[in-house]
Amino acid sequence: MAVELAARSHYSFLEGASSPRAIAIAAAALELAAVGLCDRSGLYGAVEFTQAAQAAGVKPILGTELELVDGSRLRLIARDRTGYRQLCRAVSAAQLAGVKAQPRVRISGLSADESKPASGRFLAPPERPRALRPTAGPFPEGWPGLPSTTVRATGEPAVIDPAELSSCIALAGGPRSTLVDALVRGDRRTALRHAERLRECFGDRAAILLTHHLHPADTWIAAECAHVAQRAGVATVASATPDHATTADKPLLDVLTAIRHRTTLDQAAAHGLLLPNSEHRLQPEAALRERLRAYPEAFDTAARIATECAVSLDFSDVRFPGFSVPDGETPFSVLYALCQESVQRKYHPMTRKVAARLQRELDVIEKTGLAEFFLITWDIMRFAREHAIPGQGRGSAADSIVAYLLGITRVDPVEHDLLFERFLHEDHQGTPDIDIDFSTDHREQVLQYVYDKYGADRTGMVANVVTFRPRMAIRQVGAAMGFPETIIDRLAKGADGWYMATLEETLRAGGVDASGTGATAGPVGDTSTLPWQLFLDVLKRIEGTPRHLSIHVGGMLVTGEPLVDVVPVERATMPGRVVVQFDKDDVEDLGLIKMDLLGLRTLSAIAECLDLIEQTTGARPDLDALPLDDPRVYDMICNVDTVGLFQIESRAQQQSLWQSQPREFNDLIVQVAIIRPGPIQGDAVHPYLRRRQGLEPVTYPHPKLEPILKE
Repeated sequence: MAVELAARSHYSFLEGASSPRAIAIAAAALELAAVGLCDRSGLYGAVEFTQAAQAAGVKPILGTELELVDGSRLRLIARDRTGYRQLCRAVSAAQLAGVKAQPRVRISGLSADESKPASGRFLAPPERPRALRPTAGPFPEGWPGLPSTTVRATGEPAVIDPAELSSCIALAGGPRSTLVDALVRGDRRTALRHAERLRECFGDRAAILLTHHLHPADTWIAAECAHVAQRAGVATVASATPDHATTADKPLLDVLTAIRHRTTLDQAAAHGLLLPNSEHRLQPEAALRERLRAYPEAFDTAARIATECAVSLDFSDVRFPGFSVPDGETPFSVLYALCQESVQRKYHPMTRKVAARLQRELDVIEKTGLAEFFLITWDIMRFAREHAIPGQGRGSAADSIVAYLLGITRVDPVEHDLLFERFLHEDHQGTPDIDIDFSTDHREQVLQYVYDKYGADRTGMVANVVTFRPRMAIRQVGAAMGFPETIIDRLAKGADGWYMATLEETLRAGGVDASGTGATAGPVGDTSTLPWQLFLDVLKRIEGTPRHLSIHVGGMLVTGEPLVDVVPVERATMPGRVVVQFDKDDVEDLGLIKMDLLGLRTLSAIAECLDLIEQTTGARPDLDALPLDDPRVYDMICNVDTVGLFQIESRAQQQSLWQSQPREFNDLIVQVAIIRPGPIQGDAVHPYLRRRQGLEPVTYPHPKLEPILKE
């Protein structure tokens, strides 16, 4: 069975050039049965890689590459779900022990400068700690996965006992390893001692990588590694230790390396920072066997390890953090009672249509097992109301009468005939998407309530992976290639901020012929030369490549067990806060509970206005009681006096408001919906305005569509 256990993706952040999907596709093309993904200090690509590999017919193996405090690296592979949890805890310990983006960790007994202590069980789950406060500074002692040696942020590394990695396989050797570095220095004694310590720490769960990238010394290094492994009683594993998927990805990897070292390609090459050839890629087994033909057992060991590893990312058993309900009740019974009590207040008298709609939604919620999710969201909104924090749900959640009754949204879906299935249906996978806007000035209170309610060990901010976009790519790729700063600045300022589809037009406007013919080279010279062609190729490849990690604007992950058993966490920029290593798409794909708690400045202005009214009159207006048919409001809107009115204050809105003259709430719904990129590019705005003004007859594509479109 052909396998590769030590691949690296672009989630190693500037140390890998290919996406997990590209690795899976390339592995399938090379007929590899299994591939292990070991990215630097994290599991950022685990979900994407697992899905892509399964779709490509390749067995996914999950691992990571720990950066140890002595400068070396050690790859760890999870055998099973327990091993995956151990990886998450080990990565979290390393990330939280260091400063942001600089993890610090040591494996007990593996380093030459320390003896192996008794098991400290640093990664064992403690009692639930007090909630993390935004102003708390250093992390509190006892936080899961955080060794006590770092509670005062002294910079001491996390210490992990090998016993805490009992379901993981350790792969030593390869680039950036203590073993190979010692052999290159001619220090066989140190190399042997390191292999012996590896065996003492991990037993038969340890192996030494044998690689060959057609470098002049690779045959000798492989022989030395095999000899040391034999003397130490450690197995060997054949690997190409790929940093990219295919040969075509090598130029991008070189540029990323130069960006990482903040230098140019020429200087990076002069200092030996670039890989000398494109052989550090996924290799067909036949080619690797030919290079390492003296070590057939290394291929057998790799196949055996791949057979042993099986990790499922099914977290359905811990997706909910546990919402407390009275004895004898269930989350659904509590949800049912809340809806029945609210429907009597909001719909009086009750109608058959409302009752049928509510029952249908409750049936779907019960079948999908999402009652607890709705209760969690209801509880957050309850807290906001009790503390006079303006907030409301938006998006497809407005299609749900249950969300309306729970106070999550403020739009009556029955009155407006909204389609519930757009929000949730019986075959829905994961959890519904409910975005809730809160006053920006008060959002932090809501976030802190969630931390306090469910515990800091089970609550964290969802990651946002910052990727290369056109302007950033032009600037950083151009700098890495040593282009003049004036040319780089000119090109970057003309680039679209988000879409590479305009790359050719952007470069042509800056005097660059993207076709490579040099016809419109202008002030930049002949663009058919190799540097310009490489520049264009890398720009096309770099789009979507991760640059660094940040925090999602409003996503919070809440789990039913400690976060570090589900996903690694790392320090956020804000003191006392952590960010998980999965982004919103990963969280949704795993079916975990993500709360989108966003800040909206308009709601801050409303909160301030309500406070002023209450201070002046002694009464606080109820926003839900405001009528939607006040003619004075529509008079103001028709006069285009809309500065400060959310969503209808832009210049484009003002111009169309004067022509459309909205006189009811549904007119405003159309008004907001039509001034958007889709209708504008589809040339739907002006026909609508002309028909609204009676200047053009209303027609229908088919008579059966008339009653639908009239609504």
